[in-house]
Amino acid sequence: MGPPYAGGKISAPSSRGKRVMTGGCRRAHGLTGLKETLMDLARRLFVGIKISKALQNDLDSPAPGTKQYFEGNEHDGYLQIINAGEQRLIGRYIEDGFPAAGIAEISRNVGSLVKLITRGRRIEEHDIQIYSS
Repeated sequence: MGPPYAGGKISAPSSRGKRVMTGGCRRAHGLTGLKETLMDLARRLFVGIKISKALQNDLDSPAPGTKQYFEGNEHDGYLQIINAGEQRLIGRYIEDGFPAAGIAEISRNVGSLVKLITRGRRIEEHDIQIYSS
């Protein structure tokens, strides 16, 4: 399988980090590759914890006054519960272009809120992971 474009060249990244196709024509199999690339770009990163049966029981009866921390919308800066395949996760989406240095802070924030909601459940650092959705 050759490049997705015949007879053309892909430029160096522009100031916005995008490559541009110049000249040539698009091959039929290139459309599939381009579509898959665009789908990958549409994925968002989610920092969160897998919801086990025990954690689900704690979420079903959260500490008083904490339900808003995971039932609000993502723009409130609170947690969300999402389905990722067969898994359920609780955590936060991070915005495109989020600084890598801030990942540790988001991770601590997710752990602190889950601990607060679940009345002190122990959350290990390795329990909080990054997922693409």
